[in-house]
Amino acid sequence: MINSTCALSSAPHSGYLSPSHDRPLDTPGAAAFLGLSVSILNKWRVSGRGPGFHKFGARVVYYERDLRAWADGQRRRSTSDTGEGARVSC
Repeated sequence: MINSTCALSSAPHSGYLSPSHDRPLDTPGAAAFLGLSVSILNKWRVSGRGPGFHKFGARVVYYERDLRAWADGQRRRSTSDTGEGARVSC
């Protein structure tokens, strides 16, 4: 039997019915959320280095869950840690 909670959470586009803790943010809002400049977030979006985003026509939208996941993936043990291999666990 499939757990209905898991089935719903993994459904495609489940983010469109986003709860308040997963609100959509424009680029300035996402930059503020991460403590980054709009300029660097724009550059990282072009290069593919930054957090995941959605495009609706010309509109760029970030969801808080994607920003949190990306930020968690940036955790390092030291300045020489390239991120290859094991991550730091909390």
